[in-house]
Amino acid sequence: MFRWWQKQPGGEGLVALAPSADGQTRLAAVSRARGGAPRVGFLGAIERGNARGLRQLAERHALRHFPVSALLAEGDYQLLLVEAPDVRPEELRAAVRWRIKDLLDFHLDDAVIDVFEIPDQRHANRNRMMYAVAARTRTVSESVQLAEDAGLPVAVVDIPEMALRNLAALLPEESQGLALVHLEAGSGIVTVSRGGTLYLARRFDRGLRDFDDGRATSHAEAVLLEVQRSLDYYDSHFSHGPVAAVALTPPAANTVLADYLPARLDVAVLTPVLQELVEFVQPPVRWDPADVLALGAALRTEAKVL
Repeated sequence: MFRWWQKQPGGEGLVALAPSADGQTRLAAVSRARGGAPRVGFLGAIERGNARGLRQLAERHALRHFPVSALLAEGDYQLLLVEAPDVRPEELRAAVRWRIKDLLDFHLDDAVIDVFEIPDQRHANRNRMMYAVAARTRTVSESVQLAEDAGLPVAVVDIPEMALRNLAALLPEESQGLALVHLEAGSGIVTVSRGGTLYLARRFDRGLRDFDDGRATSHAEAVLLEVQRSLDYYDSHFSHGPVAAVALTPPAANTVLADYLPARLDVAVLTPVLQELVEFVQPPVRWDPADVLALGAALRTEAKVL
């Protein structure tokens, strides 16, 4: 999303940094040989702000020259669905900036703004919509501080919704439309993407902690409602027809959702094994939610940032 350094992702590899709810920073390093499958050379964690530890890991795993994607945490940004201004492309950000000024919970002068469009919207007589991402300038700067202190080149500041889009693209069903459900500690996200394009992203207030409180079925019902709303919105607003499948990331698949959703949705529900989709030098024993997001962010392939 937010351009930070002029070199773009898509070269020899990418290192992603994702903040975790346990106070750590999760790291994923993905390399891509020409024409080959993604290879996860490293997946691990350091204490938040431990630049020395990051520098040592980068040296040990030959990552010093990999560009970095720094992922923003929930609460560090706002993802807003807005009406697309009727302006020239070079004027788009400025026009969106003023359009969202009353939607921000901080002053516009303190905002970094990026946008991405949503293609294939069904109704020509409706206003065209697009997504705007807004974050405080200070927050964006702080998100790259760890990498800079470790001497690593920062390429992009990204958001979890885009990381999940990258993960969804690993599944063949995504070419026909795929909804992906991910749970973090205190909240969840459902995305709908097709052909590498993010069409819909929705956050909901159920997370992993909720499924440990003895009311798992009630929470699963709430997640089901959010997923169904997302599927209905996608089906009614875009011209592709229903999604091919719903998939659960490992944290979500380790809850009652893995049994609850298939019994109640009229679409296939997948629990993909990430180790079967990409090559791991050393696969994780347990998936932290931030591991999943770091991996997704490190899978970014765009050679151009908006």
